[in-house]
Amino acid sequence: MTSHTAPSPSPPVPESILALDHEIRTHWPRIQHLLTELLDITPPSHDAPITQHTSAQDLTQIRGWARPGPPQPLEAVIAEAQTIFDHRLRVNHPLFFGFIPSGTIQLSWVGDVLVAAFNAHGGGRKVGRGPCVVEEELLRWLAARLGLPARTAGGVFVSGGSVANLMSIAVARDQKLDGAARGVIYLSERAHYAVAKMARVLGFADRQVHRVRCSEVFELDVGDLQAQLVADRRQGLLPFMIVATCGYTETGTVDPIAELADIALRESLWLHVDGAYGASVALSHAHARLVAGLGAADSVAWDAHKWLFSSFGCGMLLVRDRGHLCSTFGVQSELMDQQAGGLSEQPEPWDLSVELTRPARAMSLWFMLRVLGEERIGRMIDYGIDMADSVQARLQAREGWEILTHAKLGIVTFRYNPGTCSGEGLDRINTKISDTLVEDNLAGIFPIRVSGVVGLRVCCITTRLSEQDIDQLIQQIDKNAKQVGKDF
Repeated sequence: MTSHTAPSPSPPVPESILALDHEIRTHWPRIQHLLTELLDITPPSHDAPITQHTSAQDLTQIRGWARPGPPQPLEAVIAEAQTIFDHRLRVNHPLFFGFIPSGTIQLSWVGDVLVAAFNAHGGGRKVGRGPCVVEEELLRWLAARLGLPARTAGGVFVSGGSVANLMSIAVARDQKLDGAARGVIYLSERAHYAVAKMARVLGFADRQVHRVRCSEVFELDVGDLQAQLVADRRQGLLPFMIVATCGYTETGTVDPIAELADIALRESLWLHVDGAYGASVALSHAHARLVAGLGAADSVAWDAHKWLFSSFGCGMLLVRDRGHLCSTFGVQSELMDQQAGGLSEQPEPWDLSVELTRPARAMSLWFMLRVLGEERIGRMIDYGIDMADSVQARLQAREGWEILTHAKLGIVTFRYNPGTCSGEGLDRINTKISDTLVEDNLAGIFPIRVSGVVGLRVCCITTRLSEQDIDQLIQQIDKNAKQVGKDF
């Protein structure tokens, strides 16, 4: 007779876990109040500091909190987190104009809260059916707005432009290149450094990334590109990819995408557009024509966290033929094949990306766009372009100010030139103007070198500025410039 051993009893749930559940429920009113407080964090008010000056003592305190240590009361840790986050450059401040400012609106982080709370697996349809269907349809809609072909176009949500650019290079390599050691990628001398960085990650040496000079209007010079293609082929190299930019970080300029598409077609090259910033203008009502060439690209990188008012970590890669993504990133796996949802003719999201497990990023953007609607999101993008035009007009109306590059896609560069000095002296004046504005928490405006001189740059994509705010801003900049100019 066979004897059966009684199964061992399951270990009890640790008391510490049960206590944590109780603590969270006990403090839930405080957590709800925290959400209310966060309404004033995104975005900060006009009179909030742009930057918090951090002392050595502040850093020592933060380092002391950085390691877990013994359990701490939830209330205390919330307070610690608020203090830690306080030491940051508020890139979502209405008066911050450096980099590509974060125009995040409250709806975006509310969407993030939903995504985090449900914690749906966004890699495959079987585990995340609803979110994956939304991602699929939202990408179709976005691709159509760019002008990509409805029958074949598709894409995938990624963490941002860097990963989108990396993936585009990988797909271009697989579609156009036979022998990576001689392959050449072409991009302008002012293209974002993320493209060259991602090429290096994929194993391309720096000598395989050829920089094309920019024209007098700060666009990729088509003539120089054509000359390089001829010379490189004569040397036995294998050109395979052109990277155009839609919205340069420095000037807002858009490369001549239609001309580059013709060259790419004629030379059998892959045309990728780094539209991390500028692609959003395709959703504009008044200015979509400025990016009309995007539909001719083979792939487009697009960041929702730049000009679609989303929080960081939300980007897209859109491609002319979604099958190319699967060709590069799809891998046969018995385990993954068993987990496939089988709910669509399209491949699983994990076969379109470098990621397997991933959050349902599309849901956060979907939530915000669904609430805003097409009309309002378009007007919000238009508003940033109009504000840059207003900054330019007001500067031109004042003595001592020069426009270095005219307003394009919400970006304008300029400098103060009182006529009392030149060369390095003017560079130092404009650098000092920026330093003073930031240190005094008046405006986040950083220096930039354009055409060999140092100027100032404003990127106006916030929806939190009025014409009156612009008037006050220019008055303050002008006042500071004249004060700084006295010391030179």
